[in-house]
Amino acid sequence: RYLTQSRQVAKSQRFILVIVGNQNFYIIKRVYRHKNNKNLCVLASLRLCVKYLGCLLRKDVYYTNYQFMADTIEFTKTQDRKVIYAEIAPQIKYLVEDETDLIANLANITAVLKEAFGFFWVGFYLTKENQLVLGPFQGTLACTRIDFGKGVCGHCYTTQSTVIVPNVDEFPGHIVCSSASKSEIVLPIFDGNGEVFGVLDVDSDELDDFSEVDAEGLKEIVGIIEEKLITDKHG
Repeated sequence: RYLTQSRQVAKSQRFILVIVGNQNFYIIKRVYRHKNNKNLCVLASLRLCVKYLGCLLRKDVYYTNYQFMADTIEFTKTQDRKVIYAEIAPQIKYLVEDETDLIANLANITAVLKEAFGFFWVGFYLTKENQLVLGPFQGTLACTRIDFGKGVCGHCYTTQSTVIVPNVDEFPGHIVCSSASKSEIVLPIFDGNGEVFGVLDVDSDELDDFSEVDAEGLKEIVGIIEEKLITDKHG
């Protein structure tokens, strides 16, 4: 593999990865990485570099849209959640960009959030049959169906707004899916018609564990889902 670093890369800058096979070059596009990730580099001048290496090794050059699937998510080991949200958001966007299966995308998003933050529980409830029905999640056994207006998730659905609960035991009508859950944040997800498609639910086993930093960071991730709902619907 030949990688050449070109310059300081701004946040969410796309990287170009060049893989050199035994016979040919393959240029793989659209690989997201954050500027603080020093494991990958950027090609300064793609065409010039490839042309030079191709002539040097006497190999043909091919450009392809082959999808690069990262087996890990890169993020800084820090207690500053704002930094982590900023790093994982563009990677999540890339991760779901070419995949049209909703469940697969939501499952990967929960996996990323669980890995990055170690949340006690993170998952989705989707609007079905006049209820919120459990979707992809990471964590302990969960409630399967929640009525609109019931619990934190149901309250989020009816108010169509983000709900932060510092202590779930003090929330009126809280549904106890796990006694280990102490605080919670839930965000609505809107479809292209402005209707609540579902909610993103995150639980912590610590009191008062969520703040506006989480609300803003998770809102950006929800925005990626909402954008996918629109683009996949209209092709």
